[in-house]
Order: sequence, then structure tokens, then C-alpha cells
Amino acid sequence: MNTTYFLQGVALGFGSGITPGPFLALVVAASLRGGFRNGAVVSLSPLITDLSIVIACAASNPRHRGALARWLRGARPVRL
Repeated sequence: MNTTYFLQGVALGFGSGITPGPFLALVVAASLRGGFRNGAVVSLSPLITDLSIVIACAASNPRHRGALARWLRGARPVRL
């Protein structure tokens, strides 16, 4: 994995995550209403929704289809 791309993604994601806006207001409201756990679940929801977009993009690129298939075979369900 190229660490440059990873660090760029972390920097962009962090910058987007702390920017005041509707998503931050939703996370704060969920945290105040239901505690830390609810706030954490709401804040992690983009990981679930964006993962489908990443998989679709990887599946459409012939260069990444083999790696995607190997990754999906090894994927395990996650319980929250």
C-alpha cells in the first residue's frame, strides 16, 4: 500500500470530519442524545456508505478486480 495516498486520505478525511456543518451537528446531537456510543456509530456511518462506492469503483477497474475478489473472500461480517 502506498503510504502517500493513505496519508492524503487521512488528511482530507480529518479535515472534512472536523469542518463545522450538518454532519458534525448530527454527530454532536446523537452524542448528546444517546451518549458516546450513539455518536461513534453516527460518526462511523460514512465508512459503511462510502465502502460501497469504493467497491464499485474497484470492480469497474480491471486492474483491481483480482485483488477485490481476494479481499471479499477474506472479509468477515462486523457486529456493532
